[in-house]
Formats: sequence, structure tokens, C-alpha cells
Amino acid sequence: MSPTRGERRRASAWAFSDRLTRLAAKVVGPAQLGDIDHATVVDSELPATPCASCGKPLSSHALERTTDAKMRLYCPTD
Repeated sequence: MSPTRGERRRASAWAFSDRLTRLAAKVVGPAQLGDIDHATVVDSELPATPCASCGKPLSSHALERTTDAKMRLYCPTD
């Protein structure tokens, strides 16, 4: 039984994608996998650039850090 037109299209698309992936891997190299458990380093002071929400300097905002490396930024209330 010969493959249908849709099956041939899928196979040729898969072959093209596979060739493109192999070419890209030759050009840019393999994926750069590093140490997953590295500590996130963030400056303790915020810059004086304006906040996108309120327009006040980021240095006047409160920064809350959680244990899972997430941060929350609170705009000043005054």
C-alpha cells in the first residue's frame, strides 16, 4: 500500500525540519547546559531609573525576595 499525499507531505516536512536542525547545530553548536542549582545574584540596591507603573525612582520601592528566587517589587504608597 502506497502512502497517501498527506503522509508524504508530513514525511517531507519532517525530513526538512530534521535537516534544518542538524545544520543549525553545526553552526551554533550544541545546547549550553550549565549548573542548574546556581544562586541568582541580584544587587541589593535598586537603580534610580523610573518605575514603569508609577514613574517614581525604583530606589524608593520595596523589594521582597522569597526563598524560591522570585522577587516582588512594591510601589511606594505616598
